[in-house]
Amino acid sequence: MKWHWSNSELAVERARWEKRLQRVGLRTPLPETGLDYLLPLLVFAEHEGEGLIHSFRYALAGLWYALRTQRNLRIHLSAACLAILMALLCQVSPVEWAVLALTIGAVIISELFNTVIEALVDLISPDRHPLAKIAKDVAAAAVLTMAIMAVAVGVALFGPRVLAWLSWLLAQWPGSL
Repeated sequence: MKWHWSNSELAVERARWEKRLQRVGLRTPLPETGLDYLLPLLVFAEHEGEGLIHSFRYALAGLWYALRTQRNLRIHLSAACLAILMALLCQVSPVEWAVLALTIGAVIISELFNTVIEALVDLISPDRHPLAKIAKDVAAAAVLTMAIMAVAVGVALFGPRVLAWLSWLLAQWPGSL
């Protein structure tokens, strides 16, 4: 993105941005000197006019980035696929599906927020700093806590079914009581 403009470029940019701002309902006159300090507002205004499709495009780009770069997210998604397969095999009830879906969603969301926190900490504090370490460690602890809770939900949902299946299997074993 261009940060500084010549006088003729500035006039063109000012007119273009004023139209965009008016389209989203802002009537703020732009300064004569430059647009640098207004860049966040202008970018927001530009994105507001892009519509719903662009919002999904940005969200999918973020998800794709996380999938490409975050090993733990891929591990969580693999575990989610196994849980879904197990739920299909166990023929869980609709309420159990809802609990499973919310649990999987919570783990994925916590991992995505962890990625956001790590990226922001790296942006704000590129050098090693004790507070940056604390922020990253606590974000990772939140993901770990959610993953442990998800395992507990999995044990509660699938444990009795797996035990029943194992006891049936042992009863079929030759020479069993």
